[in-house]
Amino acid sequence: MKKVFAFFMPCLLVVSTMGIAINKHYCGGKLAGVSLYVAATCGCNSAMSAKCCSQEQEFYQLDEDYSLVAFDYPFETDQVAVVVTYLKTAATDPDHPIAADYLNYKPPLIKRNIPVLVQSFLI
Repeated sequence: MKKVFAFFMPCLLVVSTMGIAINKHYCGGKLAGVSLYVAATCGCNSAMSAKCCSQEQEFYQLDEDYSLVAFDYPFETDQVAVVVTYLKTAATDPDHPIAADYLNYKPPLIKRNIPVLVQSFLI
């Protein structure tokens, strides 16, 4: 299922950005043929087709250009200076130590010595 989805989504993206041209051919007011990207035809000869036949073309394409929108937040220099100053003092100030929870971690005790159980000893 993941492989089908991974194949289908890029194909859908390529087709939608490239666009689809649908050509419809009407003969005598009735739809005679539909085709993609090429002109649809019917079995009429050229003299007869000028009188009763008509072509209609529709083109479908996404208007998105998929460009990244820049994140534009008006930072003021005072805000940046306060944050930088706080980070510098917090990192170097001994009164405000940065707590590291992983330093107090104790691993669980081993019930059996598994490497010894799976090894083969040559005697």
